[in-house]
Amino acid sequence: MQFVPITERQPVQIGGVPLNYIRGPYFPTLSKTRIYLPVSPDAKLAKLHGDTQFLYLIDAAKKHLFWGGMDEQSAFLSRVSLDVLPRLAQEEEAFYEEIKHPVIRYLESIYGSRWTRRQGDVSIIPLQKNWREVFELGKAAPHYHCGRRIFRTRHRHYGLYIWDYLGFYVTRQTDNIPSQFDSGLTLIASGSLRAPNHATLHFRGPHVVARSAHLLDID
Repeated sequence: MQFVPITERQPVQIGGVPLNYIRGPYFPTLSKTRIYLPVSPDAKLAKLHGDTQFLYLIDAAKKHLFWGGMDEQSAFLSRVSLDVLPRLAQEEEAFYEEIKHPVIRYLESIYGSRWTRRQGDVSIIPLQKNWREVFELGKAAPHYHCGRRIFRTRHRHYGLYIWDYLGFYVTRQTDNIPSQFDSGLTLIASGSLRAPNHATLHFRGPHVVARSAHLLDID
């Protein structure tokens, strides 16, 4: 993955998202469909995903990493944990693999990645069980969402759900508890997911629904 100093090359848009460059010690910001990037001798940019997305790394007194660009028809900007920095020396596929939720990666190792679908920063994968079998795992009956926002995002879920802490339902069905499940919250759900400027995802039967890992609030 190649980072280029912003002072050397300033693309006017990435993936159709206009980029504006500003002076000053500010964080990148997203304003509707336009992204504002601070210009600094310490700032670098790397293009991803066929030049439709980017990583912005500033290495001043303290490092900060941001991921932005276009996803489907929606401009986005997210702050990313520095835990992914070791992956940035590799190909971009390593970055996208690293930001998958550990539960999603774990199920892909069992069933394969072909079953995974994504809507923005939320991924879903079948649990390979029906709701009766899920109930027998945890003795908890599912509730119903009618357009409730999940994971503090703009994604709204419609359908049956059970909140899953620490991959409880996943590990109960596989009899294995990976160490990376020490923290994390996922949803066991069926129905549909909707989000602005994204195609609606419909899914029958229990699926694991999880937000991407290593994403932080922009403050």
